[in-house]
Amino acid sequence: MSYLHQAITVTGKCLRPLYPRSSTLNRFIYAIVLSGIFAFSAQADDAAGAKLKSLLSVINQFKAQYAQVITDSGNNIVHETKGEVVLARPDKLRWETYAPDDNVLIADGETVWNIDPFAMQVTVMDQKGQVKDNPFMLLTSDDDSVWSKFVIRAADDNASEYIVTPKNGEGQIRELTLLFNGNSLTGLSTLDAQEQTSTILFSQSSTRFPMAADTFQADISDQFMVDDQR
Repeated sequence: MSYLHQAITVTGKCLRPLYPRSSTLNRFIYAIVLSGIFAFSAQADDAAGAKLKSLLSVINQFKAQYAQVITDSGNNIVHETKGEVVLARPDKLRWETYAPDDNVLIADGETVWNIDPFAMQVTVMDQKGQVKDNPFMLLTSDDDSVWSKFVIRAADDNASEYIVTPKNGEGQIRELTLLFNGNSLTGLSTLDAQEQTSTILFSQSSTRFPMAADTFQADISDQFMVDDQR
């Protein structure tokens, strides 16, 4: 994904070149949202797929603090970060990364907003136009046609870990592992096309909380440069 682009003219304004402070982190977040974080299809072990679908179907909304570690193919740590994630059915996400990599990514079901306060820049993308066969899509979808695009298997007899693999293998995310403690989603890990592994552990998670009306709304200052790619 080419994000180290040169200055772009948008609505008469010339954007500064955008050099993300962590291209690895940006690639991970974009892989989640732009490839379709909210629509999952599964075909494989019918029992495992049915159980995972049942576990996820009761999560109408989810909020948690997260700690993320990204490692390369040699298991060397290339990036660590913390933040907060909020998601809701259908197709809504707010992914906030804390300083020093402060960044907010919002998906409202139609549009994705990537807000970089440090660079004072915002990239706007069409959410549906960017959807690919990404295993994250299962998190907020009950659609059988979506689940049919993936192979799902339980990694252990206790059904506390599920491995999801896209059938076509062409997306950024090659494999997604979902971790549960009982019925609670406690973490996930991904293996991407660059052979990097991202492990995310959730804490202070909740599926029952008052959702602020502006959670999935992007409040953009007039001082921010906007790269509208819709």
